[in-house]
Amino acid sequence: MTEHVKRGFHCDATWHLRKSGALALAIYTKLGALTYDSITGRHGKYFSSGRKLAEFYGTSENHVTKLLRELKATGWLEIVGVTPGIYKSKNYRYVLHDEWAGAHPGQCYVREVMAWDDEEHDELAQALHKHSGGLAYFYKDMLTGLRSTGATNGEIVTAWVHRVMTQPRRASGKKEWKKIALTFVHDFKAGKFRSELMGAK
Repeated sequence: MTEHVKRGFHCDATWHLRKSGALALAIYTKLGALTYDSITGRHGKYFSSGRKLAEFYGTSENHVTKLLRELKATGWLEIVGVTPGIYKSKNYRYVLHDEWAGAHPGQCYVREVMAWDDEEHDELAQALHKHSGGLAYFYKDMLTGLRSTGATNGEIVTAWVHRVMTQPRRASGKKEWKKIALTFVHDFKAGKFRSELMGAK
């Protein structure tokens, strides 16, 4: 089973444009910033020509024009009109990743769903995971056990950090971290968390 990743290393425009070159990504990002309206929370149109972008990035207008065409051809920009005048510069609409993904199904980065993904949404699980260097996972029943003591998330994290810092040696892999995590939950439920908290102060 797979899912679109919505957190951490999630799929976004940078992933799709990773092979297009730094300037293409820079232009796309800059147009997003230039057209964003903080009041409405939406992106408007980009009315300027490629000349200003070329001057800004210190490159030729022809090169910028080529990249704008590529971004348009791949769906990241949409032409919504032409500015009247001598240069008749094109007006672009910035396309957000979610809209792009809807128009290009099956092209986004996906990953296998892991057993602990539900717990990754839990702030306590995230904090405990972080303080193990990303090697210890706390599952639903473990989190339930920790919370059954009546301790706050902050107290649990404080005790966990103290436990991690006072290990005789740093665990070398996920198996060792799993054992440490399970022992911590057992000790915490047994009331030993109070000594952990006292030691951490």
